[in-house]
Amino acid sequence: MKKPLVSIIIPIYNVEAYIKRCLMSVVNQKYKNIEIILVDDCGSDNSMNYALSYIDTLSDINYKVIRHSANRGLSSARNSGIDVCAGEYIFFLDSDDDLPYEAIDLLIHRIEIDQSEIAIGGMNWIYPNCSKLYIGKKTHVIGNNNILSYSVKHSFPLMGCNKLIKKDFLINNALYFKENIYHEDLLWSFFLLSKLTSLSVVDSNTYNYYIRPNSITTNALTFQKKRSFQVIVDEMLKVNMENKYIKSIFRSRIYSMLEIVVEKGNKDDLFEYRNFVTERVKRKELFSNLISFRDLLKIIPVYLPAFLVKYYVLWVRNIRQ
Repeated sequence: MKKPLVSIIIPIYNVEAYIKRCLMSVVNQKYKNIEIILVDDCGSDNSMNYALSYIDTLSDINYKVIRHSANRGLSSARNSGIDVCAGEYIFFLDSDDDLPYEAIDLLIHRIEIDQSEIAIGGMNWIYPNCSKLYIGKKTHVIGNNNILSYSVKHSFPLMGCNKLIKKDFLINNALYFKENIYHEDLLWSFFLLSKLTSLSVVDSNTYNYYIRPNSITTNALTFQKKRSFQVIVDEMLKVNMENKYIKSIFRSRIYSMLEIVVEKGNKDDLFEYRNFVTERVKRKELFSNLISFRDLLKIIPVYLPAFLVKYYVLWVRNIRQ
């Protein structure tokens, strides 16, 4: 029986130092029925030339190249890949990361056996001087409420990468990435969880995630990023919050953005973000349907005196480790 085609979507933007390593990890996968989607998002370096030079040295590689006419951002690049891919399954891979040899094979095996909409695996966070591996227990969760509960208890990964997803599920639920914002994965994964009815978890590492000093996740807070947080909050509020787990995940996203503001911004940025949140969501609504003490911890810094918030965030980070 023919194995299902997996489309791996790789947005490319200013990653000339990493793109060959990324592509080599895909080409050398144990699982071979792969379509590579390269999305040129108009960077200022030679990333795309390096990618094509490497691909041209290979034979029997199934790939497509999508070229944007101008830089449109990560969300748009991923969406362009979704629109042209031919695979039954989709996997998003950032072009400065790479995959362990068995990554796709492990994920496709699990998702096919369980007949799930999505399969996720462990992730190795690689820092300049160390690494940390996060792996969950193998499981199969059925039913949206059960998945929401699981995600709250086990910290479902926020990122768009490292998830093997049925293309039909993605398209039928219009799970495209919100364009023209930063930290789009916070919003996309929120909507994803609100729609999922079947989830498989692989108890092996399936993704190597590199932390770079000049990446989006480590750069300073800008006006565009602050505006993005406001868009993310407003978009999430369009979802019915009656489900206690949805509300808990909403609170987690509020807290995740607050952490970024505290780490990358200043006192004025913190005031601006907290004022926006409290204007959009009443205190009563933020505190309703709390499901655990951990849930409460996510909301407290919204109302703490500003000079205490940084210490609070550090304290929470320590008790989570």
